[in-house]
Amino acid sequence: MKRNYLAGAVLLLFATAASSADQGANAAAVPGTAKARNACLDEVAKITGMARNTLSVIEVLTSEAGIGVNIQVPGAQAPWSCLADANGKVQGASYTGSEGKL
Repeated sequence: MKRNYLAGAVLLLFATAASSADQGANAAAVPGTAKARNACLDEVAKITGMARNTLSVIEVLTSEAGIGVNIQVPGAQAPWSCLADANGKVQGASYTGSEGKL
C-alpha cells in the first residue's frame, strides 16, 4: 500500500509540476535541485544495486511538494521515480514500470 501511495504522490507531483521542468543548464538555477538529484541517484543506486555512475537523470521537476527526479537504470524497461526535498532528504523512490520486469 505504501508503494502505491508513493507512486501516486510522485505522479501527482510530476503532473502538477510539468510546467516547472528543470533540465540541463537550468537545474542549477532552482535551489535544492542538485542536492535532491544527488540524493535520488544515491537512493536508486542503493535499491537497484547498480553503480551510481551508470544511472542517468532523465528529468528534474520542482514543485512546492518537493523535487521529483526521473532516473534511467541500465536494463530497466522504464525509469525510476524519486521524490526528495531541497535538503536532499529522499521521501521515496520507486520503479515506474511493471514489477515483472525488475
